[in-house]
Amino acid sequence: MLFYDRFLSDRHSALLIDPRVPVRLSWLDEHYLATEWSVRLTKFFLMEMPVTTTIGCAIDWQGSRFSVLLNTNHALVQWLGRVECECKGDAKTLRSAQFEMLMSLLDGAFRYAGYGNDLGRFQNYLDAWSSLPDLSPDLCPPELRLSSEMFKLPHW
Repeated sequence: MLFYDRFLSDRHSALLIDPRVPVRLSWLDEHYLATEWSVRLTKFFLMEMPVTTTIGCAIDWQGSRFSVLLNTNHALVQWLGRVECECKGDAKTLRSAQFEMLMSLLDGAFRYAGYGNDLGRFQNYLDAWSSLPDLSPDLCPPELRLSSEMFKLPHW
């Protein structure tokens, strides 16, 4: 679906955009992103981004739909994938509640990056994660200091 959203009426925008979220994304070039939309409720989407310093970026459509594009080239996103597999797998070193807390803190960091305490809470949780008992080295988070710039694309 191709259209220029500034030419849409509020009613058409509500019908076409509000109930949809991006499900497939690809870069056309450094300034344009091609998006396929669906009526899925998931808010986190994985995609390969051309920068490795960015964890991802948020897309907020008129305040009604919030989605996050996670950069598969970033070490934190790769680690989140390993943690999710461990929580869903048979080994069960980690509980699913721990992964849900990670995703909740990640969501807050994207929503309010640079504002309030959300970034600090996420950083503290990551720092404490390594002290979990019987944690294998591949489930330890990458060592990094979070900053608000990691939660958006450089040219945004």
